[in-house]
Amino acid sequence: MSFNHKKLKTLFIIIGVILIAMVLVISIISPVTKNYIEKYDTKFIGREISIGRAYVNPLSGFIQFNDIIIFESKSDIVFFSARKLSLHIALLKLLFKTIEISDITLTEPIGMVIQENQYFNFDDILKKFKTNKTPSTYRFNLLQLKVINGEIHYRENQFPINYFIKNIKIESPGKRWDSDTISANFSFNSGVKTGEMKADISINMKTMNYRFNAVVNKYNLAFLEPYLKDIADCGNISAILDADIHSNGQFPDQENVTNSGIITVSDFHFGKDSTENFASFDKLVIAIKEMSPKKLVYNYDSILLSHPYFKYEQYDKLNNLETVFGMNGIKIIKAQADTSKFNVLLKIKDYLKVLSKNFAKSDYKVGRIAVKQGIIQYNDYSLSEKIAVELNPLNLQADSIDKTHKHINVNVNSGIEPSGNLSIALEIHPKDSSDFDLKIDLRQIPVSLVNPFLMNYTSFPLDRGTLEFTGNWKVRKGIINSNNHLYLIDPHLGKQTLNKDVSVLPMKLAMGIVHKNGNVIDFKIPITGSLQHPKFKFNQIIPGLIANIFIKHPKPNQGLTIRKKEFKMEKSLSLKWEMRQSELGNNQKKIIKKLGKFLKKNPDAILSVEPHQYAIKEQEYILLFEAKKKFFLETQHKKNTILSEDDSLAIENMSIRNSEFVRYLNSQPNSASEFSIQEKCALLVNASIVNAMFEKLNMDREINFLEYFREHKMLKQLKIKKPKNLIPYNGFSYYKIIYKGEFPPELIKYNVKMND
Repeated sequence: MSFNHKKLKTLFIIIGVILIAMVLVISIISPVTKNYIEKYDTKFIGREISIGRAYVNPLSGFIQFNDIIIFESKSDIVFFSARKLSLHIALLKLLFKTIEISDITLTEPIGMVIQENQYFNFDDILKKFKTNKTPSTYRFNLLQLKVINGEIHYRENQFPINYFIKNIKIESPGKRWDSDTISANFSFNSGVKTGEMKADISINMKTMNYRFNAVVNKYNLAFLEPYLKDIADCGNISAILDADIHSNGQFPDQENVTNSGIITVSDFHFGKDSTENFASFDKLVIAIKEMSPKKLVYNYDSILLSHPYFKYEQYDKLNNLETVFGMNGIKIIKAQADTSKFNVLLKIKDYLKVLSKNFAKSDYKVGRIAVKQGIIQYNDYSLSEKIAVELNPLNLQADSIDKTHKHINVNVNSGIEPSGNLSIALEIHPKDSSDFDLKIDLRQIPVSLVNPFLMNYTSFPLDRGTLEFTGNWKVRKGIINSNNHLYLIDPHLGKQTLNKDVSVLPMKLAMGIVHKNGNVIDFKIPITGSLQHPKFKFNQIIPGLIANIFIKHPKPNQGLTIRKKEFKMEKSLSLKWEMRQSELGNNQKKIIKKLGKFLKKNPDAILSVEPHQYAIKEQEYILLFEAKKKFFLETQHKKNTILSEDDSLAIENMSIRNSEFVRYLNSQPNSASEFSIQEKCALLVNASIVNAMFEKLNMDREINFLEYFREHKMLKQLKIKKPKNLIPYNGFSYYKIIYKGEFPPELIKYNVKMND
């Protein structure tokens, strides 16, 4: 018993000594390891490293570092930090020349990526590892990798960009020395706006083949805006991305890729700033069955675009897009030529170009293309007054787009604001785009819409009339055979505008001839030649126009059948107001007296008066007049703001493109940021002044209109309704006078004659 007791005691002493030795070794090796890393950090990676606490267990192979900080090269700025790094090393396998990390976990890492031109703040680390690389007889296995709740911050000082992603999670089965494939699952959230991405990727390091699947949910793309400012003087862009993409390909060959899935971009806005859009849409959905540029496969299920909006504005020298991107896109061209910068928008553009360049060569298929409820807005400020036209709502439909089919049919239908309709039917050969049939039909376009053109080239507007156009094109092998007709129905001349910037044509003589011949102009527009060199000769129209006026007789009632809107006006009575007119003219006074006689004969009759205000145009006229008035008073050194009749006439007839007036506008503060005469005038004349003068104009019109009825005590037989702001068919504000019964025929006849 005594012997066994001594043996047991010795055994416990040995075990105790071993345990104490192990504790001493662990307690010593951990700070030694920490000190060793912090001492030789610059030798290994060229950076200072700080470790809060280290734990190294040489028996289990477990290593853990807490509160790790890696600094920028020769700086006290933090490059990388992590709350914890832990890993297990299989110690026994070191005897067999195998370094195996069974698992490695990085907790709450935060990395800072800084870019200057084409250089990154980690380039020195990559260079050091590349130059210090020595052949090793050891094999390396990494069996499991985890990153928990990480962050990556990206900063680029040239644009500048300051963006980060958070909640980064990465899980990977790692890589064995005898395997060529690396795979991983990862996810992260946008750190600035909304957005989440989950993905898995697999890469064969030998063949560089890859597989990539990603699901993107509500990812805000506002971080692209700084890149836009690199290629534009000003600009605002925002969008939300959703996607479910599956991709297989090979690095670095961009064409060698096969994609499938759904991409959805919603709430897209691009414009001058956050309040003014050049283009936008609610949703773009692209459903891809298979797309492979190298295999010449482009198979789409559908491409759907809802509520797109595009605005094009023409100024004296540039358009709204050129004000942002420069004439002919010179800013984009310069940015593309500057290889010192990395612009992700340009890279996306180049990549999309690679993906789509073989589309025409392929046997493409698109199940359906649709554009729903679109708006295309055109504003022209380059003439004497603004022209505004809008396609709204614009709808496009094309089904079964297949290169193996004989034809592809595309149909476009749209309303036109302020009035009219457009329909286009296109039938095109999918294998030869120079072989197609095209039908265009424009209906019920008010002539007043093109009055700024007419005033510029004839000095006369048309205050009534309808434009219609039909075009039939048959193009074979690029050769045009077209039949185009333009109809001008029931045109009526308005008040002539005289200034040195407009041409003067004898329109009264021409219209007098037309009136005697059915009041309809119908002539052909010859377009011939090829698609590359279409031919249109204006002098070919003149003989046809003359023949139309003097020889050709329109069909009976041809003009009347299309004047539905004008008939609606004529069944009631109307009193038209010229721009900025408040005093009644002689003809207007006569019609009011006739209305008074009608009310006197019918004491129970009640007339409703609806003021229809062309507010946009009337306010534009007020704005331009007031701006010219300021210029006139300053340049003529007149302190009295009450104008004489001659002064008013001089201001009225002054062109808004008078060189001295334009120079005066350009001298005003902030005028360089505006591109149209109207916008420059708005800097000179406050909007509140224009609105107040417009309100006074309408008040004066109402007072002058009611004066006769007030004098004859007939106000009880009139009801003035709330004004309606609209774009009138004939381009003028007017009073619509409604009576539930029937007006006397002679009263309606006189009203029509007065308007004519």
